[in-house]
Amino acid sequence: DLGDVPDCGSGEPGAAACPGGRNVGGQVDGNAYLATVAYLIPAKIGWGQFQPYLRYQRFDRDLSDTTNEQTDIGVNYVIDGHNARITAVYSRLDDDRLAPAQTERDQFIVGVQLQY
Repeated sequence: DLGDVPDCGSGEPGAAACPGGRNVGGQVDGNAYLATVAYLIPAKIGWGQFQPYLRYQRFDRDLSDTTNEQTDIGVNYVIDGHNARITAVYSRLDDDRLAPAQTERDQFIVGVQLQY
């Protein structure tokens, strides 16, 4: 029981008043695409190997008829397979759900992955 709060995910009366439509997270209907190209350079430099990569993602939403795309250009420094690596990636995100001044975002991320 949600009390006075409309169930935004249902077709019940009052759900139409939900801000941003009826989707409140969870599954979103649409078409998703992902393509990645990577190459592990055979020569070992220092502790590991370099692996440049390019990744493209796109999601076309059915409900709001909007799209978001992300292109990543990065490099992994693979020290011990999935157990140890360092990643640097530049990403460009284009999401037409956002305000016009914010539809495109650029970011640079550095990450470390360690597991044992």
